[in-house]
This record gives sequence, structure tokens and C-alpha cells, in this order.
Amino acid sequence: MNTKRHALQLVLFILVLYVIIDHKRIHSTFDSREISSIFIRSFILSIPLISIIFLDIKYGMFSLRNLGIPKSWNTPLNKLMKTAGAYGMVQILAQDSGLKTGTIQRDTVQSVLYFAPVAAGMAFTICDNRSQAFISVLLYYHLKYAISNNKTSTVCFEDV
Repeated sequence: MNTKRHALQLVLFILVLYVIIDHKRIHSTFDSREISSIFIRSFILSIPLISIIFLDIKYGMFSLRNLGIPKSWNTPLNKLMKTAGAYGMVQILAQDSGLKTGTIQRDTVQSVLYFAPVAAGMAFTICDNRSQAFISVLLYYHLKYAISNNKTSTVCFEDV
């Protein structure tokens, strides 16, 4: 049973990543089948992520034990995530204080390979739970790409 659950978790994780990465083609498929309801699209696209959240609550999907990572990595991984999270908070404080960001620094922070671990680190710093941190980053990308089809706004709240 444990092997079946791990296989299911892996399949769901791959599905979530696929929906995030190939969002344009998926939305094009919805368009070609005339499925225009945002609720129906969002519901269908969110089933794998909702399943991951449920499995994580029930079985601790991202626990070191379930990922096959030695327990000795627990403290170093926690420190690494908190350091990345602390940098993210310093970056936000600098921006909110009006300090200018270097162009290479901005481009680096905005890259997916850098943003995702910093965001996960910030979430971990707040909730002190790696599973919740990783799922919150998946949720961010899911909402941005799978649900919003990467249609972005120049500001978070246009009416403000």
C-alpha cells in the first residue's frame, strides 16, 4: 500500500507540474471544446493539487521520511530554507523602504529557479512546515499559470 501511495503522489505531483508548464495548450483545449466557465476549468485543473493537499494532510507527502531523505538532513535543510526565506523578507523590506534593487539582482530573484526556493523558504519561515511551504509555492504557480493562464496584472490590486 505504501508503494501505491507513493506512486499516486508522484503521478499527482507530475500532473500539477504538467498543468503549470503546459497551461497554454490546456486552456486552448478548453477553448476548442467550448468550456468557457472559469469555475469548471478551475475545478478540473485543481483536482490534482487538491488531492496533493489532502494526501499531505493525511500522510505527510513532503516529509523527509516519505521522500526517502535521511533524517540527518532535517536541520541543515531547515536552516537553508530559513536563510532563503530571510533573504526574501530582506528583499521585500528593501523594496518597501524605497531602496533600489540592482538589475541583475532583480532578474535573478524573478527567475523561477531562484524565486521558488526563496518563496518556499519564506513560507517555511512563517509556518515551520516544509510540506505547507512547498504546497504554497505549488499553489502560487498553479493560480498564476493553470488558473490565470499567465494573464498578469501590472499591480496586485488595480482598484487601490
